[in-house]
Amino acid sequence: MLSPGSVRFVLLSLVITFSPLIPLAAGSSVNNGLGPKEDADLGPSLTREPFGTMPDGAQVDKYTLTNVNGVKVAILTYGGIIQSIAVPDRNGELGDIVLGFDRLEDYMNGTALDFTKPMAIGSRLHPDEAQPTNAVSKLPGYDFNWVLNNPGDLRALAVRVIDPVSGRAVEMYTTEPAVQLYTANFLDGTLKGKGGLPYEHWGAFTLEAQHYPDSPNHANFPSTELRPGQMYTQTTIYRFLPVNE
Repeated sequence: MLSPGSVRFVLLSLVITFSPLIPLAAGSSVNNGLGPKEDADLGPSLTREPFGTMPDGAQVDKYTLTNVNGVKVAILTYGGIIQSIAVPDRNGELGDIVLGFDRLEDYMNGTALDFTKPMAIGSRLHPDEAQPTNAVSKLPGYDFNWVLNNPGDLRALAVRVIDPVSGRAVEMYTTEPAVQLYTANFLDGTLKGKGGLPYEHWGAFTLEAQHYPDSPNHANFPSTELRPGQMYTQTTIYRFLPVNE
């Protein structure tokens, strides 16, 4: 068991690089040209194995990188998650020092960002919910970007929010590739609006159609570049309707 302050180590000579130029079959390995496969234990190696399947059927793989000292790092193609880091102790025994899960499902379900099933937004706005807390340094809440499964398809439902008390619902459809959920994290009740109503902390939310954050720095993201003479257009529909739920 590791206690705070008990771990002091330096990870040397381990460079992690993902390259689309090295296609690997599941279960295969490479050893940087060090010779036959049986010599892989003498130098750095990279292996790939299936880790799970996304709801849309896409496979998630686990890449394991091993350096000349036997240190191993396992990285998932689901969000680039570091699934494990195995380093030796004073006796040379390898041990995993990273918290994580053995199944893909455990990474996907049950977090404060999981809205794959209907969930009250306010139920996740508690200070001990790590992910919303990290959105804003002092005032926790949601300010996150969700990537849509059907980007650009105006016919596909992007978001549906229901207020069971009033029986109102809003559905969002957009040609943009993502939606930002923001929960009025900086309101504190001092600002009064229509009819003198105070605008409380987390007293409202907004659904913002947009591109991915930091898009100009990621060539694999949908482009936000607008050249001279080009026209930018997007369509977002908010559909309000009564419900009996």
